[in-house]
Amino acid sequence: MGLPFWLRHPRRAWRIVRATRAIQGELMMKSPWRSRTLWVNVLALAAMAVERYYGSNLLDADTQTAMLAVINVVLRLVTRQPVGLV
Repeated sequence: MGLPFWLRHPRRAWRIVRATRAIQGELMMKSPWRSRTLWVNVLALAAMAVERYYGSNLLDADTQTAMLAVINVVLRLVTRQPVGLV
């Protein structure tokens, strides 16, 4: 009968495993509503709208933009799953 495929061809078997994991990763997308990045940006938009409505200027626009950019980069670095729109 012989050895199983994965013992006869370990490199090919490992390539198949990696490809399968990549496909599963693409299929395992999370809902946009579970995205921390989406919620941070929604809260930032709401904070800007409230600030404009009430006329308070706690932070200037450049500081707000820089802070939001840094937060988005950090969230992007810790992201594990892609967001699906379907």
